[in-house]
Amino acid sequence: MNLSLSYTVYSGLGQKSTMVIYKFPQQFAQGKHSRSIIRWNFRIAVILRCVLHQIQQFMDLFVHITIVLALLSFLS
Repeated sequence: MNLSLSYTVYSGLGQKSTMVIYKFPQQFAQGKHSRSIIRWNFRIAVILRCVLHQIQQFMDLFVHITIVLALLSFLS
């Protein structure tokens, strides 16, 4: 079993790009500590997902502001 932490971004054109953030070593998926490690990895994944989602929302806002400023400068 391979454990990896990835983030998938869907663009408006229907394209999907997946970025692998971190690939956990093979020994994490085996042994008696695997449940607690997987639990902690899940918590880290949830936190990273929230952070990356906020970054993506900020980038969307930045793009919209840039488009509005470009339109305003074009109209004036």
